[in-house]
Amino acid sequence: MPQITVITPVLNGERYIEDCVNCVKNQTYKDVDHIIMVSKDTTDRTWDILKKVGHDKLQTVEDDGYGHTRMHRAVHLTNSKYVTFLMADDLIKPDFCKKMLISSITNNADIVYSNYKMVFYNKNYEEIGSHQGDPLPYVNIDKALDCMHFGVFYLIARDAWNKIGGLSYPDERNDVAWDYYLMLMAAYLRCSFHYNPEVLATFRVHCESDTGKDNKIKREEEVGKATRKYFLDRIKGL
Repeated sequence: MPQITVITPVLNGERYIEDCVNCVKNQTYKDVDHIIMVSKDTTDRTWDILKKVGHDKLQTVEDDGYGHTRMHRAVHLTNSKYVTFLMADDLIKPDFCKKMLISSITNNADIVYSNYKMVFYNKNYEEIGSHQGDPLPYVNIDKALDCMHFGVFYLIARDAWNKIGGLSYPDERNDVAWDYYLMLMAAYLRCSFHYNPEVLATFRVHCESDTGKDNKIKREEEVGKATRKYFLDRIKGL
């Protein structure tokens, strides 16, 4: 069976990183390894926790890039046929990798994305609500240019990643747009998509996450606009 690599960038993730490691370790599909790219700017107990929960399929690397840059470099550390990205504060269900792989093979899809649960926390990190993410059930270039809402949990075939060119977004300060840019390029290059409507992951929204910050709506609009502009400028040369 093909190998899957889960890639996680982290900066000061002591509150969530152990849960993240364990949810990957507990996958029912066993040909899964985990690469965690730890920012050199990390100052909390992240490294101590990683040393405690380390296992033979977990690789930790210190890196000086921003989020999506660390993810891009991590892809080159593995020969896996499939990669998926998991933020340090999010979770995937035990059957995430197995079901996403089956969806990819059964539907001959370059990229599979799933439904997910959004869980909201207050400033005391107490859960205050939740709802399903319900991303758009199909992707084409017109839809992608019109809306950023394609979810955040993907399984990407290595061949598709190579075709897209990875995460070559120029302004690393706007790494929150990495998933949107990836979908734009994949749709433009006619990669095949499949949507799995099962809720296979949890997206945590809290005060430390970009999604949970007070200026979230304005920030999302600005980043979406900047990402679309770069994408449109870039494809002029393709």
